[in-house]
Amino acid sequence: DAVLTSQIVDQKTMIVEAVRAIVDGTFTGGAPTFYGLDTPVTGLAPITAVDEAKAAEIEAKVAEVRDQIIAGTLEDFVKNVGALEIG
Repeated sequence: DAVLTSQIVDQKTMIVEAVRAIVDGTFTGGAPTFYGLDTPVTGLAPITAVDEAKAAEIEAKVAEVRDQIIAGTLEDFVKNVGALEIG
């Protein structure tokens, strides 16, 4: 069994954010802008569980890891995510 998700980048929102920063005078050029999971620009694709019986458990674990990424508390990506086992 496998669960696959991916990062989604909302380019429309990213462009609107940049234009808004230019208009309000807060845009700083010459450096990259990073959008994390805590922004409306970046998110995760919907999760499709192979085993529907485990769907809620999988979604809860992904949400837990997502929250750890946002908080900066995810200690070991490979240990905690790379070989994620559910049930």
